[in-house]
Amino acid sequence: MRRRASRRAVLAAGILGTALTVGVGQPAVAAAGSPLTRVGTQSFYDAPDLSYAYGRLYVAEPRANRVSSLDLRGRARVEVTEVPSVQAADRSFGRILSVTGARGYVPDLDLDASVPQPPDGWRASMLFVNPLGQKAKPVTTFRTGGGRGNPVDVLGPTFAGGPVLVVDRAAGVVRLVEQQTGRSLVLFRPPTGVPVSVARGPRGLYVAVSAGTLSDAGAVYVLNPVDGRVRSVVKGFFDPSQLTVAPDGTIFLTQEWYPWGGRIDDPAYGDPPCACGQIVRIAGDGSRSYLTMAQPSGIAWGDGRLFATQNSTSPWYFRPSPWSQVVQVDLAGFGPGSSVQTGPPLSES
Repeated sequence: MRRRASRRAVLAAGILGTALTVGVGQPAVAAAGSPLTRVGTQSFYDAPDLSYAYGRLYVAEPRANRVSSLDLRGRARVEVTEVPSVQAADRSFGRILSVTGARGYVPDLDLDASVPQPPDGWRASMLFVNPLGQKAKPVTTFRTGGGRGNPVDVLGPTFAGGPVLVVDRAAGVVRLVEQQTGRSLVLFRPPTGVPVSVARGPRGLYVAVSAGTLSDAGAVYVLNPVDGRVRSVVKGFFDPSQLTVAPDGTIFLTQEWYPWGGRIDDPAYGDPPCACGQIVRIAGDGSRSYLTMAQPSGIAWGDGRLFATQNSTSPWYFRPSPWSQVVQVDLAGFGPGSSVQTGPPLSES
């Protein structure tokens, strides 16, 4: 027990504090009547996750098996390739960290012999660590029982070489993972539902938990970053996707498939129009406001601004071309409810 407690203390030290970010660029101006301003002209092969670091926005593109980035003026570049079905990425201390989902076969991937592989030719979910300018290296795989894990988020350390936070949805836990060895321990397991996203904020670690698409039992847990104990919980969300936290403690949470979202015919909200989701803003006093947009998933706060991805995942039919975009969200666009909401309001319990 003493050895385990010591190891937990060392790993936990890597998630204290707030990561250093440096913002650049000038605030964008939204088109008249729209709360969304597109960042650059680049479209992406799905964009389930978005993060901000060192003046750039990092986009996970699972259909392209790569991580791309944008500066705040919209100039894009590819950062990492050959990351199979990448679900999330973050940059920290000169490295790009990414996690994959076990969604497809990945041929000819040069894997370290020390990383255990599934026997049937399908790649398990993995954590990749990529020093800038070098090829991504798989650090560890994730398994649940006899099956495959499916991490959906990653958060870099606050000191060089420190442990990485990985949301392992299949196992229903948030893990601390050592970059050097791949060893991990469970920091948090919610009492119900599964974790889907993790972020830092002024009160500690914030974890979004989903209870299913048709359930409003989703929640945001605020944790002590040292031991994972729950400090507070905010309930009443439909199938959260990702979250980010502003410096003042305001939480922004995406609900990619809000069940009463309806449709929007304004091309500014996505082309073609699609079933719409929401971003929920939770203020420090607990009050909520909402903004409707097309399939928001990735979300990030950076340089004093809110950014999100729209048309974030392919619909029920396959789209061979990239169609996801990164947008800046005007905070003035949030209101007391969705303009196309037709069902009852979200539970405030």
